[in-house]
Amino acid sequence: MASSFYYLIGSLPNLQLGEPCPLTGNEFFGMCENFVSPDQLKNLKDLSLVPRDNPCCSVETAWNDFETDLRNWTVRIRSQRSRRDGDTSIRPEGNLVASMELHVTEALDQKTPLDAERMLDELRWQHLQNLSVGHEFDFARLVIYRLQLAIIEKWTHHDASEGLERLQNTVKLLQDSSNPAENGNDPESETI
Repeated sequence: MASSFYYLIGSLPNLQLGEPCPLTGNEFFGMCENFVSPDQLKNLKDLSLVPRDNPCCSVETAWNDFETDLRNWTVRIRSQRSRRDGDTSIRPEGNLVASMELHVTEALDQKTPLDAERMLDELRWQHLQNLSVGHEFDFARLVIYRLQLAIIEKWTHHDASEGLERLQNTVKLLQDSSNPAENGNDPESETI
């Protein structure tokens, strides 16, 4: 089946971070159905940006190591800045990227959380580009393509009005919880 991948990969639309998504995940799976084995198709469908315990190939293992390292450094830096213990959120790491701390720090220093996430996704995208070297027409290239498509799809689902509504709800919850007298939880008003 590996020889079939030349036609399939050659027919996939080019993906660019920051550009509109040229196809959906389901459309990608539909294109793959006639070219990959049922097990390979299941692996492509099961792929996500969140590392899995049982990777399907060495490229996914390398992705998992990178993503775990990135997430762990994000936890370390955020917990250090907020003076909280983040150790319970740290995951076992594989091969570490020497410059990851610097890259994550730079991303988290952005003015908005959206800019920080965009910068982290640029790191993810570059890592996937690096992984694609030597995997132009094999199954690993389809794995990389699926992960890149997932990154683009994530940005496609960002909705500014929904985000603003979530922010306003969170602010209201925080205000309500920080003002116990208004919501009937004033400990000084209780009688003994």
